[in-house]
Amino acid sequence: MGNWRVLNITAYIPEVAPINPGTVSAIFICALLCILQLVGTLYDVIIERPRKNGSRKNLQATLEEEGISRRLLLAFSIYNNLERLFSTKQTSGSIPCLHGIRFLSLSWVILGHTYIYSVETIDNPVVLLEIVKTFTFQVVLQTILAVDTFFFLGGLLLAYLLLKRLEESSEEGKTIRFLMLYVQRYLRLTPTLLFVIMVVVWVLPQLFMGPMWHSKLSSLEGCRTNWWKNILYINNLLRDDQACLDFTWYLANDMQFFIIGVPIVYLLYRYWYVGLAGQLALLLANFAATAVVAVEYDIRVDFFIAEAQERRNRDEPDPKFTEYYIKPWVRIGPYLVGMLVGWVLYKTREMRQENKRDEKMVLWLVCIGWCTATATALAVVYGMYGVYNGAVLTYSGNLFFVTVHRVVWAMAIGWMVVACYHGYGGVVNTILSWNVWVPLSRLTYSAYLIHPIVMYLTYHTAESTIHLTTFNMIHLFLGHLMLGYGLAVLVFVFVESPIISLLKIAVGNRAAPNQHRPLDYKSLP
Repeated sequence: MGNWRVLNITAYIPEVAPINPGTVSAIFICALLCILQLVGTLYDVIIERPRKNGSRKNLQATLEEEGISRRLLLAFSIYNNLERLFSTKQTSGSIPCLHGIRFLSLSWVILGHTYIYSVETIDNPVVLLEIVKTFTFQVVLQTILAVDTFFFLGGLLLAYLLLKRLEESSEEGKTIRFLMLYVQRYLRLTPTLLFVIMVVVWVLPQLFMGPMWHSKLSSLEGCRTNWWKNILYINNLLRDDQACLDFTWYLANDMQFFIIGVPIVYLLYRYWYVGLAGQLALLLANFAATAVVAVEYDIRVDFFIAEAQERRNRDEPDPKFTEYYIKPWVRIGPYLVGMLVGWVLYKTREMRQENKRDEKMVLWLVCIGWCTATATALAVVYGMYGVYNGAVLTYSGNLFFVTVHRVVWAMAIGWMVVACYHGYGGVVNTILSWNVWVPLSRLTYSAYLIHPIVMYLTYHTAESTIHLTTFNMIHLFLGHLMLGYGLAVLVFVFVESPIISLLKIAVGNRAAPNQHRPLDYKSLP
């Protein structure tokens, strides 16, 4: 029998954190939100809706007389916000398939996080080294591609919606205040993010404890000292040992891409060839930067096994994460592809399937496009199956895959969106455009912020370790998915939706809250 050696033993006495001024402030803010919701809902149910359902004589004059105070109250109406959430109406010219892509992509992210966040709490971690060799597990290993899908969607919607807005403004003889685009984007994302940070830092320690809860206290300390990096959206550039909510690196990248993307879209509208040249230059720079970083930090396609073999100290920042995974010059590729696809959709939005002169030729091109997109997507997801099972990949092959696979994936998704938009999506478009996805799509931002916290609580308040089996992980995944979206409904109704209504009031949108158009795709990251 081999010799066993105890490496480290720690003892922790669970205790609830003391009440402090921050906690009191957080409770006050939550109570204020509840009061606003109560007042707004009572006004909506008792006064607003009966009045609209009754006589319409002098209704418009009454509404105008009440003015902004009425709209402020309705912004906090639970009834009104739930109606907004569950509405499946879509504006003309929208892209219905994006709703399904958004929900399925976030579900994919939650699946990957279910495994990643469990590593510290499972009692049979060696099993993971065998699971990664299975064919079906390749989908879990490539969960990172779902994040690239969101970057692609961000670029697509920025280009598509802003180009349409530029055209409308030009026809009306108006100008767009580009600075306000940035301000609105910032105010759209930041209040909900601040609310989540507040709850994590000042509320959760008062509600939960457990034998492994102390292992996450460093994250709380990080939010107490580094929260400002998050709200400035630079937490992907300035990293240290105590980052605040590690998963919010995505928001920083998205905001930075948005800042860069607006002038590029303007160039696409005014001088399309200059805009395309700028995108191509940025894409080539992205390839070059990714290759340099991959060489510098020895990034391998079989990253999971590579990390296990290196046995890095978990208390040290992982350079593969801080210097490769979250840096904007590495992740911008899919966003640029999305902007290109958005420009294509804008240019071809008047085309109709029945207007094609040579339908047979079009169908052949569509068939080739679907086959190519499907083959490339499968190659990106399952292409490294052999490597995880012992096949040796050449240095140049490894570098090539690490450099281009995100862009290739985005191009495959881009073809799918273009085909669905123009009526060549078939059953794929039918599934992705299902109206059930619309409310779930609206919850994406809140669910994105909430689901990692649900996982932290699940894993680190448990009084026993988790035994890794496929059935157990499916059970946990479905629980995280349901609870994450369930809590996202609360965050949406109490924080996110009121912020949207208040922004509309601030920018001078005089439409009544119950007559709003459904949430634009651009309102979500």
